[in-house]
Amino acid sequence: MENFESAIVNYIQSTKFEKLSKEVIDSVQDRILDSIGVAIAAFDDDAPISVRKYALAKQKANGSTIWGTDIMTDSETAAFANGTSVRYLDYNDTYLSLEPLHPSDMIPGLVALAQENNILEKNWY
Repeated sequence: MENFESAIVNYIQSTKFEKLSKEVIDSVQDRILDSIGVAIAAFDDDAPISVRKYALAKQKANGSTIWGTDIMTDSETAAFANGTSVRYLDYNDTYLSLEPLHPSDMIPGLVALAQENNILEKNWY
């Protein structure tokens, strides 16, 4: 019997970009652009600035980008920095859905992992 984690991995690995509906792609684009927009709005605030300073000490060639900069770092630090920028102004205060978290909670980490592993193959924008 397949465990939960294996089932998720198998589902993700069997999902092909070409088979995604336009509605799904549009929805993903909306959420990514919303996250990037909120991160840009928070760029000059104290918490995002502090985390970018931390990221400067952890630079890594061919890693993941700290959005809005030329800083490359490991995916964990990029997810932390970009996630801080996203969450700094976007508090989930009006997000009502079936799942307990807002999609923007995962986007910085997923983008950082995809970038660090060279799997940003499709033009999502």
